[in-house]
Amino acid sequence: MLIGQRIIQQLSFLTLLHYNPVFLLSCSQCESTKELSCITNPGPAEDCGSEDKFCSIVKTYVPNLQDDSDANTNDQAGKLISLLRTCSKVEGHTGCAVDTSKAKAVVICSEYCNEAACNSSSHQDFFQFKFLIFIFLFQMKYN
Repeated sequence: MLIGQRIIQQLSFLTLLHYNPVFLLSCSQCESTKELSCITNPGPAEDCGSEDKFCSIVKTYVPNLQDDSDANTNDQAGKLISLLRTCSKVEGHTGCAVDTSKAKAVVICSEYCNEAACNSSSHQDFFQFKFLIFIFLFQMKYN
């Protein structure tokens, strides 16, 4: 009986060593250029890949000021161009920056988090507040 108990204990221990549960992060995953509802109602969070450690939100906006010629006539300033909610393997830069690498400058705001469904629409109030502060500071710099 003693040998049988020892074998069961050893098998149980070996089973625990090989058992490696994978806890997948779940994030909202959508793109506003494909699904307009992504902006306000992204739907339920979906499991990310096993290497993904963060949820992200990337918003692209028309900047308030592209050059002096359109400073007072740009009625598209601050308009949302696209919104992407997805999973990410790495935590990128959180915040906003002007991207001038394409034909027209855009403002790209990114946010990363690592809690289940943290990039859903219910978590957006603070992110929007940070964007408004960025736009205000951007205007102050160029006015």
